[in-house]
Amino acid sequence: MQPGTHSVRLYLDNVSIYRSLNFKSLTLEAIDGVDLDGNGIDDWQEARLAAQNALKTQSPESRSSPYCLEGESKYFEGLRVGRAGAAGGALTTELPVQRGVGQGWYAELPLDASGPVIARAELENGGKILEKTVTWTPTNVLLGETLRIRKGDSLLLSAAPTESNSGQASLEVRQAEVSVATYQIQGQGTQVHTFSQSGTHQVLASYQEAGNPPVTGVLTVEVKEASFADPDPVIALGYYRDWLNPALSPEAIIEVDGRMEVVELPTPATGGRNFRLRADAAEPRVLLARLDDGTANGPILDRAEIKATRVSSGIQTGIYYVDQFADGSQLVEMRVVLSSVPEDIRLKFDIFVAGITFEDGSTVKWFTAEDFNDQGELKVRFIKAASVKSSVCHRLYIYQGNTLLETRTN
Repeated sequence: MQPGTHSVRLYLDNVSIYRSLNFKSLTLEAIDGVDLDGNGIDDWQEARLAAQNALKTQSPESRSSPYCLEGESKYFEGLRVGRAGAAGGALTTELPVQRGVGQGWYAELPLDASGPVIARAELENGGKILEKTVTWTPTNVLLGETLRIRKGDSLLLSAAPTESNSGQASLEVRQAEVSVATYQIQGQGTQVHTFSQSGTHQVLASYQEAGNPPVTGVLTVEVKEASFADPDPVIALGYYRDWLNPALSPEAIIEVDGRMEVVELPTPATGGRNFRLRADAAEPRVLLARLDDGTANGPILDRAEIKATRVSSGIQTGIYYVDQFADGSQLVEMRVVLSSVPEDIRLKFDIFVAGITFEDGSTVKWFTAEDFNDQGELKVRFIKAASVKSSVCHRLYIYQGNTLLETRTN
């Protein structure tokens, strides 16, 4: 921990009104240990930080920019990633960091055509520092390759024979036989081009040096995109949900969190990809779509955060009398508790017992996320007629938008 003021958040996962927690004190203890290498950090701390934090094994060279930098850390909240001006130096540019699968994370690192870039990751509030030097390597159009990159990626183009430096190259970028851009490159120089449209592109090059015939080449660039459906799906804990992704390419490689159940269903007639999901816990889980670039782990195209919520109601949370009216009818209250409250959650209550209504006299009522308090609680009140012998029986339907997640009877 760094010097200064720190906040401690205690989360009590409790839905019963009959159970509470009394928080009496908090004690902070330091564990001593040996420091054989004399660097001021106990050896057990260094071993623990090394075991819990790492950069993914990736090539230090990249043909495209940005570079999808990946790593792992047990504590995502204490993570900062960016570019450093020199090895061992402080961050000069901080980058947005996204959660990956499990304890993974990733950030898009812009590369520099003029030289190597130093990526720096400060993990566990700076307790562990990791660095990686990444070089943007030119793509020589004259070699006639076929490359696969992501939509929005840039290539550092060159077009000169290895032994030549005095000629000039003319480049033209085409898509569907339409000219997109033209460039002139001197000798062994380079040119950055960003591929902002998906599809197949061709880069045509002609290198001319005085006294020699022109040298030509064609680079084929397959620009791919894939995206999960928006918004991210919500799952009711304990239930399956089918999730259709119309814009998710069949070519994308899907990386899933092994803690949850993900089964890919047959390809829909309308295209895209369909998955059946079931959460293992009321915690977020991440799916990644990767570019199939011929390597084991291509750069990330898109991510989806699967949000699971535990729904508690009825006897789980308690049904209790609040008041009794002059005619003998009773005001009854029930709490619905969600472990997390997605912003697009909707709840429908449908009373099916005669003599039971809501306070406004209706028997069907809808609630949204705005009706829950900061603790994820929704208080629902019923009027029970004096003649009714049963409880306030009703059906509860939980939706994300218009997608039904769970049905239960209370």
